Amino acid sequence: NNTSSTSGAYIYHAKTISTISYFGSAHIYTQSNIIFPTLSDGSQTYTYECILTASPTSASVSANNSCGIRYSSGINSGNFQGYTRSSTGAETVVDLGVTVAATTPYTLRVEINKARNTVRFYINGKAKGLVTGNMPSAGVMAARNAILKSVGTSLRNVVIQTMTSGAIYP
Repeated sequence: NNTSSTSGAYIYHAKTISTISYFGSAHIYTQSNIIFPTLSDGSQTYTYECILTASPTSASVSANNSCGIRYSSGINSGNFQGYTRSSTGAETVVDLGVTVAATTPYTLRVEINKARNTVRFYINGKAKGLVTGNMPSAGVMAARNAILKSVGTSLRNVVIQTMTSGAIYP
């Protein structure tokens, strides 16, 4: 939940304090079943992310060394967007072709391969895009869902019904 223009909330999975695995050591995935009760708009703006990241407790949107799916009214015309972000902050993005609708259930899945050269994005079980540039550096990572409010003071939230993550080692 969010109640002010500068707040946010997140939930993450970790094997240790803040990691489930290491980028480059396994095929890693995260999947979440979510619902947006109210959409982001110009007067009540928030960004939601379902991501694999080296910084699961970061209060910022799209931290470096991350890959994920994000949504906000001001990003990609309100469509889900897949992205990768390197350690230097360089991004590669892909339009996942799904316009977000209020009260609609979505299953979001992000997968990065062990070689760290491909990230795949799935919505409701269907492949929607992939990215092959600006990959996270090898190192610790965790899965995170976050909602970060940037404009407005009215309550906005995302219902996270389930969140799973895992690492498949060779």
